[in-house]
Amino acid sequence: MKKIKHIIQYFIINFFFIIFKSIGYKTSSKLGFIIGKYLGPIFRSKNLIINNLKKANIDKKNNFEKIAKNVLGNYGRIFSEYVHLKNFKNDNLQKIFFYRRIRLFEKY
Repeated sequence: MKKIKHIIQYFIINFFFIIFKSIGYKTSSKLGFIIGKYLGPIFRSKNLIINNLKKANIDKKNNFEKIAKNVLGNYGRIFSEYVHLKNFKNDNLQKIFFYRRIRLFEKY
């Protein structure tokens, strides 16, 4: 049963990677955030994130649910940007990391 589950997860992840690679960096990043925000609780418990926030003594004014959704959205964004790592290495995405003519990341 466990092997079948892993095979299904493999095909789902490959399906998403093909989509992310075909739609480009910015769009895949936005789509990954949405996927992570709404499908993330299936893979990672939102309650665990909220409990960790409470243990960290985060200000009570913050909405823990909203923060947890954003955390899961960021997980989805990281997942979607993974297929574009080669483009980061080759400086093909360099134009994205400029803000008001200031280079955000320096080349070492």
